[in-house]
Amino acid sequence: MATKNWVYGAKTPDIEQAVDAATLAAHRYRNRLCELEIDKRKRHEELLQRLAPGYVAACNAVEAAETRLAEIREAIQAERVKQRTKKPTGCDSLTAEATATKAQLKQLRATRKIEKQAAYSMPAVAEAMKVNTAQHKAQCAEAKTASGLYWGTEAIVRQACGSFASGAPPRFKRYDGEGQLAVQLQGGLDCADAERSNTLCYLGDAIDRKRRWCYIRIGSDGRAPIFARVPIVFHRPLPAGRIKWAYLERRKIASHVRWSIRLTIDCDPETDRCRDGEVAIHTGWRMEPSGLRVCTWLGSDGERGCLRLPTSHCDDYYKLDEIKSQRDLAFNEAIGQFMQWRAKQTELPEWLSELTSHIHQWKSANRLDDLAWRMYAHPTHDDDDIVDRLMDWRKQDKHRWQNERRLSVRIVRRRNDLFRNFAKQMSDRYGVAIVSPIDAKELTENSNPEDLERDNTQAHRHAKWAAVSTLTQCVREKFPLHCIEVSSVDITRQFCNCGTLSASTSRKVQCLECGHTHDVDDNAVVNTLARGEAAIKSGALLELVAAQEDKAASKAAKLAKMQEANRGARKHKQITKELQGKI
Repeated sequence: MATKNWVYGAKTPDIEQAVDAATLAAHRYRNRLCELEIDKRKRHEELLQRLAPGYVAACNAVEAAETRLAEIREAIQAERVKQRTKKPTGCDSLTAEATATKAQLKQLRATRKIEKQAAYSMPAVAEAMKVNTAQHKAQCAEAKTASGLYWGTEAIVRQACGSFASGAPPRFKRYDGEGQLAVQLQGGLDCADAERSNTLCYLGDAIDRKRRWCYIRIGSDGRAPIFARVPIVFHRPLPAGRIKWAYLERRKIASHVRWSIRLTIDCDPETDRCRDGEVAIHTGWRMEPSGLRVCTWLGSDGERGCLRLPTSHCDDYYKLDEIKSQRDLAFNEAIGQFMQWRAKQTELPEWLSELTSHIHQWKSANRLDDLAWRMYAHPTHDDDDIVDRLMDWRKQDKHRWQNERRLSVRIVRRRNDLFRNFAKQMSDRYGVAIVSPIDAKELTENSNPEDLERDNTQAHRHAKWAAVSTLTQCVREKFPLHCIEVSSVDITRQFCNCGTLSASTSRKVQCLECGHTHDVDDNAVVNTLARGEAAIKSGALLELVAAQEDKAASKAAKLAKMQEANRGARKHKQITKELQGKI
């Protein structure tokens, strides 16, 4: 089954306060789960520190190496500041020591991992961990009951927190008014029956030619449903399929609130593709006179081309940076004006003196905005115009903030629309897509201080603009069962003519064996097509279909298990009620 998200713009629900309360409750439930996970990890660590001496020694060694690496990086950064350059001279010894320390740290972390796994196998540690995990599960169950959320919203919050148990420790999130409420239609609701009344979600009467009502359940009053009635812009009909989830989403663009209804619909995928041929898509960014090149494509019919973000689109990124710079400069100027005014005052209210004692360290515009409002509400000096200047700054900053957020949203929407159109054109022309995914995260992250030669801010910026992971996702959506991924190892270094590897890092490379000269991206797309065709001959398409069938079977088994559990719970509840009535 292919899953589609059908989104309709909406206006404010009729019971906005109840929706806001449920959204806030979902946010608090999420932060409560985060708190419980952090407490569980702390108890885990305390148990290991008390019961596993080998693990403690490994942790101390890792901590010592990390401290030394931090000292080296601080020294390199100090030289950068002193010499006013990102590539300071005289840091060869520090760079070499940092490289050696990182290699040592890698080995120490591997040793710590082995010691931790060995500690888990100890009977005393395993029993203590079992008790700790049981305590954590009981606390999560209590938090679920205390949240008071409708079960659909509780399910998506719990699903979003599913990654808390692994990886880096989770982080708390500040509530900014955004959120979503959800209902799950078990077994799915046929789109043809979406206008029929039910107890979860349905489409109501038409308001006018373009709008109609949508009813979505946000809670219960006893056993009676509580519906939020939302006017939506019904700009397109529902597709053929079954609605599995319905979401009422509240998003903010700067200070403006935007509502939407999102329906998750399972549709039958296009399994019988009548188009022949394959297309290889190689993602890679490069700034050219006509715009930013995002990918190069090559079809099995010999046609080739490039996808570029136009120059006007790239200029909007610079405009975004300009607005941010204007906000920062205005913020620093407002802070400076207030500090000058404060230095001239002989006496200040206690609340104002305490609030602004560290104003020179402020980084958030929200704090200065709150200060302006408090001084406006509690005037203390009628002969000073500092309040007027702060309020003027606040008004201008709000205007720039709104422009910045709106422009950012337009940029992302325009780029995603370009990517979707490109994927649609490829799917209309070819039957199979071949991609070689790359790890763009490593290339877009800021380098460490010791990586002096790798620091390329402009390349990092272009990599973020290109958003190649979004393009790859769009291609997968348009080729649900006919998108093959091939290895990207040496995809640009291997010459497509003779297969030899090149050690050059230039854009134009000449092979010493066959004498062929080509661009590295053009060479990579040829290798991508060749590897994809070899994978198709090895049965890659059949593996995709088999994986999809296994996924559908697993999903059906999970649904059947959940329905059986629900039936058992209802039966148990009914029996308990009958026994209590007899007593």
